[in-house]
Amino acid sequence: MEAYRIWSSALSRELVRSFTGALHTDSAGSVLATATNWEELEIQEEAESGSSVTSKIRLPAQPSWYIQSLLFHLCLEVNRVGGHALPKVTLQELLRDCLDQVVTEYEKLTQHTQSKGREERGAAGRGVKFGLFGRRAE
Repeated sequence: MEAYRIWSSALSRELVRSFTGALHTDSAGSVLATATNWEELEIQEEAESGSSVTSKIRLPAQPSWYIQSLLFHLCLEVNRVGGHALPKVTLQELLRDCLDQVVTEYEKLTQHTQSKGREERGAAGRGVKFGLFGRRAE
């Protein structure tokens, strides 16, 4: 069982490393290449007054490309070593480990995005203040 655990840990670490590299890429090409297809869904509701209200929402029609790629490579590796012969516990640990690492990477991404947004707003505010005070000094 220890050998399975070592293999599982190494595999999840390698796959998530590849996933992380793709996830944190900021180029325009990578955004277009990995864009999720969205589906528009129309919802009809009845308002309290009795009239009908129609809303449209957009939902992802497929999981994220990053997740699809990670799961595909995970399946390839499990099948390469004979997934039918692996203990169920090993597969569950492998999936749990991958899930934990993926959630951690998404949390890092959202924290980075939020802090980047704060920095940009702060820089814009400083620019506005500089513009106002700079003109008054002239």
